[in-house]
Amino acid sequence: MGESSIWRYPFFTPALGAEPRELAARIETPLRLEHRNRWDPEEEYWGEPGEPLEPYLREIFAAGPREAWEQEQLVPGAGGEAFHDPILEATEIFGRAERDRARGLLVGLLDEEPRCLDAYAHLGAFAFDYAASLALPHYEAGVALGELSLPENFDGVLPWGWIDNRPFLRCLHGYGLCLWRLGRFAKAAAVFDALLWLNPGDNQGARELVDTVRAHSTWEPTPRLPGAGLADRGNGRRALLDRASPILEVAPRIPPAGETESALEPLLWLLDRGRDGGLQLTQTGALARAIVREAAERFPHWWDAELFGPPHQEAELVLLETLDALAREAGLLRKRKRRLLATARAKAILEEPATLIDAIAPHLYTGSPFEREVAELASAVLLVERKLTRAALAETVHDAVHEDWRAEGGPLEERGVERALAPFRHTMLALGALSDQPDRERLSLPDAGAVLLARALRRNAVSARSGSGRSEKGAGISTP
Repeated sequence: MGESSIWRYPFFTPALGAEPRELAARIETPLRLEHRNRWDPEEEYWGEPGEPLEPYLREIFAAGPREAWEQEQLVPGAGGEAFHDPILEATEIFGRAERDRARGLLVGLLDEEPRCLDAYAHLGAFAFDYAASLALPHYEAGVALGELSLPENFDGVLPWGWIDNRPFLRCLHGYGLCLWRLGRFAKAAAVFDALLWLNPGDNQGARELVDTVRAHSTWEPTPRLPGAGLADRGNGRRALLDRASPILEVAPRIPPAGETESALEPLLWLLDRGRDGGLQLTQTGALARAIVREAAERFPHWWDAELFGPPHQEAELVLLETLDALAREAGLLRKRKRRLLATARAKAILEEPATLIDAIAPHLYTGSPFEREVAELASAVLLVERKLTRAALAETVHDAVHEDWRAEGGPLEERGVERALAPFRHTMLALGALSDQPDRERLSLPDAGAVLLARALRRNAVSARSGSGRSEKGAGISTP
């Protein structure tokens, strides 16, 4: 290394969380670091002759020539005759709102090769839309593994132009953004400072952040996460999620049992009816008439008995049908012959109702990618507003997604969003986690419903699903 340098890389691994440090400790063979050339600031282009150097460059320029290196990049399955890029594939899948599948692809890469730094960088970028605390572990892992390659007292450069350096630089940049967003200004400034010394060409814009962070200016969202390689799409989505991010930054509290029992009474009632002898089913597998009428009497806002008389079948009670489907999907009720029985998990929940939220949160967003997209954005709006009309909810979500989605034959209209939101709204209403009383137009989110939505959104930010098949598209809605 050049003895004239006045700078040494400030290793960040000792300050990271326990998991990334333990991950790095398990790695037997670090990524290779290969010498490329001697980097000389005198030979770089810094603007027209006579123009003053930017402040961040003066000290770097004065340090003189340093050695330039390129870090090994490992991406399982990349290359080949057809040139396959799994990272690009994951980014494209994520852009089509198949977000759990995109994460699943990246997690699969890490299962095969835990030193794939670009997988950590992109997992961090995907989670950063929701909250910095959810993105931070991914970036920390990439930083810890990347630093294994750097010898003690490293004073060289890792130029962006040597493309295999980019994953580590992306992890560092994302790590700095997370620290800034979380208000850890001194640590964030150190990261951006290190980026400038590692890559003086500053392709990631760190020079624009250092002084801002040192001034303790609050992080503000940008149209997209710089340096992550993501397409310029989803700005409306990111804006809505950013409004809810202060809520998502911290793990939701566990509501008292009585609060959960009150807010989620319909599902607890259905599970309780599934105990012992279970719920009788019709030949078609629907709930029998007796339980349908019991539900209509117990929850009169589900059915207007004065206008229509008693209901005859489950399909007439949309919310009961929705609740039944959710309980089966969550593994809380199972069919045995002509009965629907509470599972062991359901019986445990009935003994400890506060655990119900964690059981159903993973099953709140269903359907096509578009339906899941509008459901999670509606969740973000409800978490912030708590009370608003159905029309206002649909309008807000439509404003966030209409530029990124198209309906069959033309632009996406607000009524298309309203239709796509119906399954999510029915699920929340059926649970009792959302109210639309007294006029069916004004929505109100109780505290337990807010905890449920926060849990669901935090989980959705990191959930992963394997499989490479095409996801179904719903209602003729597609990405451009």
